[in-house]
Amino acid sequence: MALRAPTVGLGSPGRLDGRMSTSSCAQLSGLPLMARLTHIAAAIDSLLACNDAAVLATAITRAMGGDLLLVSIEPELPLVVPGADWRRMRRAITAMLTKTRDSFAPGAREAVDSDLSSARGIKRALGQQHRELISMTRARP
Repeated sequence: MALRAPTVGLGSPGRLDGRMSTSSCAQLSGLPLMARLTHIAAAIDSLLACNDAAVLATAITRAMGGDLLLVSIEPELPLVVPGADWRRMRRAITAMLTKTRDSFAPGAREAVDSDLSSARGIKRALGQQHRELISMTRARP
């Protein structure tokens, strides 16, 4: 049993020396909705890899002329650690988002939500903000 499908006999993948076309923003109006992404988000946490997500989302937002939202999900501390100071955690997350915005995404809006599951919190926050695209990274163990 082969791990990959054979590529012999499938023809050429296309020419790489062909002419490229350019289009202006006015020509993009006829494209389907998913080709006109204007509501973009970046999931941000305390890891340095999230800076890459912010930079990528900023580049896409600038290219598409869209709106960028930096999203962070804080753990529901009273449920995880009884007696934990959630106000201090919220201040730290807000400061982190502000620093990321000032460094990589000037003009972006910020959103902080709480959930036990980061994935569920991101999904809920993006649904509430009507985002079409999210840029995020994953931590490698």
